[in-house]
Amino acid sequence: MANLRMGYIGKSFSMGVLGIVGTLVACGGGGITSTVANVVAPSEHVLFAMGYSVLPFDANDPDLKYSTKQGGKVHIGSGGGWSYGGFGIFQQTDNRFDIGQGAIDFFGGGGVLFKHLAALTNDSYIYYKVTPRTTGSVDISATDNLLISLGNDKIGSAANTHKEVTVFLEGGTASGFNYSNSCKSRISLRDKDNNNNITTYAVSLASFTCDSGSLTNLKSSLNQVVVKVLPGDNNLPSDAASGDSTETLITLGPIAFSKN
Repeated sequence: MANLRMGYIGKSFSMGVLGIVGTLVACGGGGITSTVANVVAPSEHVLFAMGYSVLPFDANDPDLKYSTKQGGKVHIGSGGGWSYGGFGIFQQTDNRFDIGQGAIDFFGGGGVLFKHLAALTNDSYIYYKVTPRTTGSVDISATDNLLISLGNDKIGSAANTHKEVTVFLEGGTASGFNYSNSCKSRISLRDKDNNNNITTYAVSLASFTCDSGSLTNLKSSLNQVVVKVLPGDNNLPSDAASGDSTETLITLGPIAFSKN
């Protein structure tokens, strides 16, 4: 009986071809059998982002706030009238009020306190953009639900916590800030009952509607999760107000995907 290992069957043969790894064995007249490595199926449980660490202020990328233990990044910013505001648990660095590392470790999430100094308009927004790692994407095609931990809070006495956010799942081919697959779903947040409360919400991926591309294509190549506070999601009386009474805080915890 002769053993013929891949890499030499009469002449050199690359082990890397098609990802096949195995041994071909010839035993008398018994023929040749092969062992082929199984293709790894997409996971039914995907940890997208967890374990936020404060990053130094970068004047070239001021919205970059945190890194994740998975090698991703968290950008947080605003537009259309929103600006930074806050005190207490927030670290003030270069005119920003972010939840510092001590509070992240205690509460399990990070975020930025915003206020608006003028009435909000249709193009006003707050956004939290999270990537799974510095480059690349993840495959969530074997999952059915988004699991996302969010806090709904406000520092101070005024009752102006925005209670609805829109979550965008985006991936595929990027063109500027847009992706070929972009799908969204709205989440109604629990009323605040203490500072920096965080609740985990399970959102069916079937509830997402797509502004571009398809959910099927998106699930095979997810590049980022974006949480936005948009005027149409809330329409609070204080959206027309100005000053410290308009402060709003969304706290972001772990993000994952799971099978039913």
